[in-house]
Order: sequence, then structure tokens, then C-alpha cells
Amino acid sequence: MQIRQLATDLQFPEGPAAMGDGSVPLVEIARGTLTHVRHDGLV
Repeated sequence: MQIRQLATDLQFPEGPAAMGDGSVPLVEIARGTLTHVRHDGLV
């Protein structure tokens, strides 16, 4: 299994879920937002 960093500067990310297209939705606790990180790193 290969692990790679997709994004930086997230504010207390919690609850990530790996999607079939390689993206990761997660909650940023400090921002109070739902964030979607694409497979290419675009947030």
C-alpha cells in the first residue's frame, strides 16, 4: 500500500473517507466546514 499526502494546511481534519475516484471528503473542525480534497490535491 502506498501512502501520499494530498493536501496541506487543513485545520483539524476529521472523518476522512476515501472515495472511488481518489478524492477525500472530510470535516475541518476549526473551520467548521466540509472539505473535498480531489485526487490531484485541489481543495
